[in-house]
Amino acid sequence: MLSKLREYDFYRRIPKDLTETSIHGSLLSVCASIFMLVLFVAELWAFLSIQYASNVVIDPNTDSLLRINFNITVMDLPCEFATIDVIDVLGTRNDNVTKNVNKWQIDSKGVRRNYEGRNREQNDIQHDINHPEIEALHANGVHAIPIEESNFEGWLSTHHYTFSNFYAPWCIWCQRLEPVWEAFAERVEQLQLPVSVIQVDCVANRDLCLNQHIQAFPALRFFKDKDAQPPDYRSDRTVDALVEFVRQRVALDEQLAQMEPDAKLAHDIKKELLKDDHPGCLLSGYLLVNR
Repeated sequence: MLSKLREYDFYRRIPKDLTETSIHGSLLSVCASIFMLVLFVAELWAFLSIQYASNVVIDPNTDSLLRINFNITVMDLPCEFATIDVIDVLGTRNDNVTKNVNKWQIDSKGVRRNYEGRNREQNDIQHDINHPEIEALHANGVHAIPIEESNFEGWLSTHHYTFSNFYAPWCIWCQRLEPVWEAFAERVEQLQLPVSVIQVDCVANRDLCLNQHIQAFPALRFFKDKDAQPPDYRSDRTVDALVEFVRQRVALDEQLAQMEPDAKLAHDIKKELLKDDHPGCLLSGYLLVNR
């Protein structure tokens, strides 16, 4: 009975011949340890060592030019200022690549709208450089009236036409325009043109310039009553060019007053569309560059 009960023993004793040591077992253990140590050192050495390999890939394409396709969207830059240039690593520069680059005007959501043409070369803007210092121009009074945010709306309300220079004192182009703008304001008074010439410091009147969506300095904007007349002036910054611009604006307004009702309605519709015009631009096309 007890012998059968021993068969269910879960804690059986290991036979003594399995626990006794021997010379052969010791030699085998030492050999296995040495083999594992050598294997570990070899694998670690292979892992830490650096191997260099050189591969040569031959391009089967024999064309000397490489085509680069692109599609660039700038949300707040007019297409007339957006251009594509190419500069290679050797410093050779090809300006105003025009052949395969097209530009579209986009709305505030980035949707393509009007075709603006190719990537034309931009003409340099002419500047007057022979005017006296601003202090000498102010000797007979200030003609370009400084306007603050507090009286800006009031000024527009009391003047039918207003031509404004939104500037920043630190801007070098604003500094160069300052004597030209003062001389232009004096010329307007001499010619008795029905246009008031003002200037707004966008550093001192930051909120006003933000509300007017001024994005670059100087920004020259023409107002009729309280409404801005787009687009902003972006032509030559000379007294003669500025005078001719305001003359054309006044003459255009007089012509509109004499238009037939249908033609005037069409013009007003187009003007309303331009009023909320978004200055974004999409440039797409491809360039061919040397491999």
